[in-house]
Amino acid sequence: MSDELPTADAAYCATLDEVTELLREQARSWARQLRLVAQLDTLSRRARHGTAQFVQLEMAGSWQIGQLTATRWQWESERVHDALPRTLAMLERGDLLVHQAVVLLHRTRHCTPDVARAVEASVLPAGAELVPADLTRRVDRAVLRIESEQADAAEQRHADAAAQRHTFAKPLQDGMGLAGAVLTAEQLTAWQQGLDRLERRERLADRASGVERTAEQRRADLFAGLPAMVLAGTAQDRESSRATADPTRPPLGASTQEPAATGLRPWTLGPEHVAAQVVLNVHVPVATVLDLSHSPGTLDRYGPISAEHVRLLRPHSWRRVLVDATSGRPVALDDALTSVPEDPHLARQQVVDRLVPEVVVDADEPQHDPSARLARLVDVRDVHCCGPGCSGTHTHRDHLVPFPLGPTSAANLGRLSPRCHRAKHAGWTLVRHLDGSTTWTSPVGRSYHRPSPHDEPPHVDLDADLPPLLRPRPRSGSPTDTGRPAAWERAVLPPGEEAGDEPRDEPADAVEDEPPPF
Repeated sequence: MSDELPTADAAYCATLDEVTELLREQARSWARQLRLVAQLDTLSRRARHGTAQFVQLEMAGSWQIGQLTATRWQWESERVHDALPRTLAMLERGDLLVHQAVVLLHRTRHCTPDVARAVEASVLPAGAELVPADLTRRVDRAVLRIESEQADAAEQRHADAAAQRHTFAKPLQDGMGLAGAVLTAEQLTAWQQGLDRLERRERLADRASGVERTAEQRRADLFAGLPAMVLAGTAQDRESSRATADPTRPPLGASTQEPAATGLRPWTLGPEHVAAQVVLNVHVPVATVLDLSHSPGTLDRYGPISAEHVRLLRPHSWRRVLVDATSGRPVALDDALTSVPEDPHLARQQVVDRLVPEVVVDADEPQHDPSARLARLVDVRDVHCCGPGCSGTHTHRDHLVPFPLGPTSAANLGRLSPRCHRAKHAGWTLVRHLDGSTTWTSPVGRSYHRPSPHDEPPHVDLDADLPPLLRPRPRSGSPTDTGRPAAWERAVLPPGEEAGDEPRDEPADAVEDEPPPF
């Protein structure tokens, strides 16, 4: 019998070896990237003014990544060099693969550099033979063992970890999204127990009201509604205080707070509870509203949603936005909100009656801060920050030409995140183009282009007959198909001004552009 493997077996093994070599090359490539990013950070301090402070913008613009990704890459490079030198050396030789190194990097992220180096010395090179799950357990045991020998190390690690607690929200496809929080162990346990109790109450209420939802659907609906529930409770507390001072004043939401005959019902949130507190802004092409097109709409702080999804929503009010016919860039908005009739035919006719072309004049305002009307236009028009790799929605309204040399007008105002705003005043130059696109140039002369956030609007023939009114079919298991009272449905878009009327001065990194750390 021949000692040689059959031809098929030999090809099979050769393919395994080829992929193994590719993984080793990937490890060597990542190690080189880590060294170069660290070198770039060092060189940026010697480059022209402002580059060191805003190297993340340069990285984002050059490599087509988000600024938060650039910040993470900087941290990984610095951390590996300072705390995991053995890991870096093994990556450079291809003796440790990327997914194994990531375990060491993230499971020791809150350890002191001394503890991290001791941990990698304990688990490497034997850890190179382990799958991530086994390596994770070995690293965690090593961390606990080594920290037990250092009096303050564990306490400091726990404090550093607790300081990193945060929430996250990330749009997904098909009109869905991912939200959650990174909590301390005790916060997580308390949250789970509280949600369990709320879910049991909702289950009884569903049963009494004939509503069909799975346990997970109830949990998701509760999770989504918690901020609004708290806001509603806060509003009720304020109203109760007023009622104490004025006994003749009816309590807030009295009409919706009467218990059902059984004493149980699903949680409902009427617009009277959250007016001007929880507002969803949905931007919809008029052709979609008139059922002449299936162009998607846009949900603020989420992104595109399908025309069918748009039709599932029941707006309480709407505001007309005039856009440039060639670029789709908003140029003016109505001052007042228009209430939407309950009858869908009347609602559509109301839109038709407002389809009147208008000439828009961008008038200057004498003061530094824009009026609510102008601020609203800038917020709707620019959508998010236009900086390299930045899509932050927590922004400042920046004068392109500083006031008073430049006017307070739509053409001279734009939305910038705090970091990009500082960069613009520290050597970076910004050019805004008529179609809504922008070009940034860094202090070292490199230019980065951002396209307009808007698309050309679909054509609407004002003389054409409207098609039959489309009636969307609710998605199975969705909140719009639960049989909840109409007040809950209308809470999707309660009355009140848009959130864009408020100043936006939160930090730029409040908006994540990476998946949560699972």
